[in-house]
Amino acid sequence: MHLLHLEDNTHDLTLVRELLLTEWPDCVITAVDSRPAFIAQLVPGRHDAILSDFKMPGFSGLEALELARNRVPDTPFIFVSGTIGEDRAIEAVQAGAADYVLKDRMKRLTTALRRALRDSEERRNRRRAEAALAESIERFQLIARATRDALWDWNLLTNEIWWSEGHATLFGYPADAAAGSHNSWLLRIHPGDVGRVQGGLQQVIHGTANTWVDEYGYRRADGSYADVLDRGYVLRDASGRAIRMLGSMEDVTDRRHALASVTRERDFSHAVLNSLPGIFYLFDERGRFLRWNRRFAEVSGYTDAEIAGMDPLDFFAGKDREAVRGRIAQVFATGHAEAEADFLTRQQAGIPYHFTGRLIVLDGQRCLIGMGVDISEMKQLQEQFLRAQRLEGIGMLAAGIAHDLNNVLTPILMAGPMLRVRATDPQDQRLLGTLEHSAERGAALVRQILAFAHGTAGEAKLMQVKHLARDIIEIIEGTFPKSITLDHHFPADTWPIRANPTQIHQVLLNLCVNARDAMPRGGTLRLRAANQRLDAEAARAIPDARPGSFVVLEVEDTGTGIPPEVLDHIWEPFFTTKQAGKGTGLGLSTVRGIAESHQGFVELRSAPDRGTTFRVFLPAAEEGATGGPETAAPFLPRGEGELLLLVDDEATNRDVAHATLARFGYRVLAAANGTEAVALFIPRAEEVRLVITDLNMPNLDGAGLARILLRLKPGLRILAVSGLTGQPETGPDAPESFADGYLSKPFKPEPLLLKVHQLLQLPPRA
Repeated sequence: MHLLHLEDNTHDLTLVRELLLTEWPDCVITAVDSRPAFIAQLVPGRHDAILSDFKMPGFSGLEALELARNRVPDTPFIFVSGTIGEDRAIEAVQAGAADYVLKDRMKRLTTALRRALRDSEERRNRRRAEAALAESIERFQLIARATRDALWDWNLLTNEIWWSEGHATLFGYPADAAAGSHNSWLLRIHPGDVGRVQGGLQQVIHGTANTWVDEYGYRRADGSYADVLDRGYVLRDASGRAIRMLGSMEDVTDRRHALASVTRERDFSHAVLNSLPGIFYLFDERGRFLRWNRRFAEVSGYTDAEIAGMDPLDFFAGKDREAVRGRIAQVFATGHAEAEADFLTRQQAGIPYHFTGRLIVLDGQRCLIGMGVDISEMKQLQEQFLRAQRLEGIGMLAAGIAHDLNNVLTPILMAGPMLRVRATDPQDQRLLGTLEHSAERGAALVRQILAFAHGTAGEAKLMQVKHLARDIIEIIEGTFPKSITLDHHFPADTWPIRANPTQIHQVLLNLCVNARDAMPRGGTLRLRAANQRLDAEAARAIPDARPGSFVVLEVEDTGTGIPPEVLDHIWEPFFTTKQAGKGTGLGLSTVRGIAESHQGFVELRSAPDRGTTFRVFLPAAEEGATGGPETAAPFLPRGEGELLLLVDDEATNRDVAHATLARFGYRVLAAANGTEAVALFIPRAEEVRLVITDLNMPNLDGAGLARILLRLKPGLRILAVSGLTGQPETGPDAPESFADGYLSKPFKPEPLLLKVHQLLQLPPRA
C-alpha cells in the first residue's frame, strides 16, 4: 500500500508512520510538507490514500483537499489533525474528505483508513460496472440497428415484449407496434405451429434449460407468413426462477425455399442417376470417387462406404486394367475416351461393359464423368450373328453340293430300271436293287440338305415313325462309339403321324447326338416310340401340353445330365454348354421349334449324373397308317413318235434321259446348252411338241431359253427340271411363270415319263 502524507510536524509524522507500519508492515509512506511537493505527488494511480494535516503554514488542508479532488478524485483523502473542530470536520467531509482523525485519538486512524480504502474500491467498481453497462447498452443498440434479425426482450414478470427495429423491417409492422404483449406475439404464429411453439417455450421456462430454438410460420403485416428461426435465452434470479428471456428472430423464408429447391434438384438428379440402366461414375484426377449411382453398387457388389475408398482401377484386372488406365489418361489429356473391358465384381466375375468418359471441371478440380453399359447381350448377339453367317455359308455350300449330287444321282436312278429289264441273272437283279436303294437314300439325303440350306419345311405327309427310325438306328450303329449301347423299341401298332419326315428325322438325330455327347465314357442310349392319350389333368403336369392322342418319341441317355442352373436356358437359340467348335447351340431350339410347328410339345427330365430323357409328343393322325406293302408299279404310257427337245448341260443326265425317252417311243433332239437348243429348235419349231430344259445352265439358263422359244412358238409346252432346290422359287424367274410342269432332280424314269405324257395331253395354248 502506498500513502501520501502532507504534514509539517516531524513528531506527528513519525507517530503516524509507526502506527501504520505496525498495521501494514509493507506500507510505503511518502511525506511532503509544502504545496509544490504535494502537487508533484498528485499523479493518478500512484497512491492508495492521502493523509493531511488540516492547518499548515501558508497551506491549508482544505486547499490540499481541493487539489486532490481535481487531480486524483478516486484517491480517498483523510484529515489527521489536532486543531480541526467539529464544524470544520463536517465542512471537510462535505468537501469530499473520506474521514477525519484527531491526533489525540490516533488509534482510530487505521480503522478510518481501512474504511476509506474499502469505500474507494466500491466506488471504482461501481463506476466500472456502470461504464460496462453503458457500453453494453450502446453495443446492443448498435447490433439491433445493424442486424436484419428481429431482437426481442421478454419480461416474464410483466409479460411484455420489446422488439428491435428489425421486427418492423422484416415483417412490415409499424415501429410503434414493435412493443407488445406476449399474447400479441402468439397471435401472429401460424395456427399449425402455435401449439408446438408454446409447449416448447413453457418446457424451457419451467425447466432447467436456458436455451430455446424453434422454427415456425410468423404472420407478416400483409397477412402472408414468413418462415422464421427463433432463438431465446432465459435469465433466472438467485432462486432459479425465470424472470426474463432475450432472443432473436431470423427470417429464413428465402433460405428454406432455396434449400427446398436444392433438395428437389438433388432428389431429381438422384432419381435420374438411379434410373439409368448402366453404371454412372464421377471421380477426380487422383482417382477418388465423388459420386456413383445405385446400379454401380448393385453390379459391383460393394457398399457405398467401400466404393468411396476404392480406386477406379480396382474394378479391372490384367490387360483390361492397363487399357482402362490408358483411357482414363486420355480423358484428362483430350477430354473424351471410350473403352470396352470386363468390369470386375466383388465375386471376381468379369462382366463385359462399354465405358465412356468425359472431362469436366467441378469446383476448380478436373474430374471424369461417364457411364458404363453392359454389353453382354450385344456380345452374345454378335457371336450369334457370326454363327448365323457361318451357318448361312454352310447352307450355301450345301446347296451347291446338293445341286451337283442331284446331277450325279439322276442318271443312276434313271438307268437302274432300264438295266433291270435287261438283267436276267438274279445276282445282277440284287445288285441293281442295291444300286437303286442307295441312290434313293442319297436323293433323300440331298433333299434334307436342301431343306436345311433354304429353310424350307417340306410337305407334311402321313407316315410311320418306325420306318424313319431305321435310318437313325443305322446312323447310330455305324457312327457312334462302341462304348455306347443302343436299346430301341418301335412297336408295330404305333399310331401314324402327319409330319415332315425330314424334320422328324432331324429331331431324332439332334437328340441322339446330344445324348452321345453327354456320355463321353459310354453308357446306354434308349430310343422308344409309344402311343399315349393325355387327359386334361395329365396335360397340366407337362409344360405347354394339351389334351389329346399323341405318338411319343423318347430319347434317353445315362450320361452327365443337365445342371439345374442350365435348364432355363437350354431352349435358347445359340445357347450351348459344349466347347467352342463342338456345337452351334441350335440343336434343342430346333427340336422344340419343329415339335411346336407340328402342334406338339417336348417334355424334359434330367438330373446331374443321372442322365436325361427327352419325350417329344406329336399329334397322332386320324388317317390309317402308310408304309405297308409296296404297291404295284404304275403303268407307264408310251409315246407315239412325238418330237421332244431335251436341254441339259450335264452329259450323263442328258444321255440317260434321251435313252429313256427314246425307249418309250419318243423322238428326241438333245442340246448341251441354251444356245444350241435355239439352233436346233428354229428349223423344226412346228414339229417340236415339248421342251424339257434344266434351269441352271451357263450363259443362257432355262428361264431365258423358255422365253425365247415361247416368242418363237407361243403355244409350246415346257417342262422345267432342276437339281438346285427341292421347291420352285417364286418371282419373275419362278418355273410357274414360263413352264407347264416341274421336276426336282434326281428322279426315276416313271415321274419323267408320266409328266411328259401329261403335258402332251394338254390342249394347245390359246
